[in-house]
Amino acid sequence: MADIIINYRRLDAGLYARSLRDRLVSRFGREQVFLDVTETEGGAKYEEVIGSELAAARVQLVLIGPHWTTITDSAGRRRLLNENDLVRSEIARALQRDIRVIPVLLPGAELPTGSDLPTDIQPLLKRHAVRLSSDNWDADVERLVTNHIGKVVAPVGPSSQPSAETDIPTDRRPDRRRLVLRWIAKSIRFVIRGALVYGYYFVALAVMFGLTFADDVPNWRWLILIAFGIVW
Repeated sequence: MADIIINYRRLDAGLYARSLRDRLVSRFGREQVFLDVTETEGGAKYEEVIGSELAAARVQLVLIGPHWTTITDSAGRRRLLNENDLVRSEIARALQRDIRVIPVLLPGAELPTGSDLPTDIQPLLKRHAVRLSSDNWDADVERLVTNHIGKVVAPVGPSSQPSAETDIPTDRRPDRRRLVLRWIAKSIRFVIRGALVYGYYFVALAVMFGLTFADDVPNWRWLILIAFGIVW
């Protein structure tokens, strides 16, 4: 049985869960990390497998994505409100056992409020949450491993910092606020560049005409000025 179990919703955190699982396996060993997709054998009764793993686990990581509280079932009802929801029941059982339950906030996610959660998993909000960001994914995961999981489960592998290209999930998306700020910054740069370019041309034209009508100024000077403006 594994000491670490990863709780997540596939629609909200599937790729993040796999990435995190790979990092944890490299530090704690394959036998110490349970992720349903990779560790459950075909034909096994899922609820029995999860029950056995939860009975032995010492740490549960609850991965919370941006839509964790709002994902609905086919009837349009929030899944967390379903008493038979597996994500909810896994968290409730871990809280009842009083093991180390760590809410892990994925990029773009915020910690839910009490009104977002059913009563049986509201104690999750009293547990210290750990945030993982896209920009500092490697460092944040390393802190999660060293400062939180490593206090309960002893690592067996060396500390590592995989490259962002291979470690960060490919579906990560910058949050809306960051996109807006980037758009504003690009717009400001565009306006400034436009003002400089058009300002230069106005000055260049004024100088050019001034030199053209001056009898004592050689024509090659204002030709150089025009060429310089085109290159600019």
